[in-house]
Amino acid sequence: MPIVTAAAIRAFYDDLMESRFDALEERLAEDVVFELPGRRFGGRREGKRRTMTFLRANQRLFTGGLKFHLSWVGVVDDRAIAQWTNEGTTRQGTPYANPGVTVFRFSGDKIVE
Repeated sequence: MPIVTAAAIRAFYDDLMESRFDALEERLAEDVVFELPGRRFGGRREGKRRTMTFLRANQRLFTGGLKFHLSWVGVVDDRAIAQWTNEGTTRQGTPYANPGVTVFRFSGDKIVE
């Protein structure tokens, strides 16, 4: 039975914002699939190593990292959804903000998609 809680989703974003990459990596399955829409950040990353490389690189694009503000988290069975906004300042000094939704799928306590 999957172990999915709103607290686990909030902890994922907390770890990301605080650059706790070891803790973040522990949350991911070896064969995790991470997909994002769009041109600049979009694409499909398969596997823990590629996903972590992307997450680390993405956080480095912003002075102090990209900050996420969760407005809603829902959980049903092995799925969770988080509605968020994010904000940051690029290394070039440009303000950045974006609204989004992330859908998670778990197997046990690991994020698989």
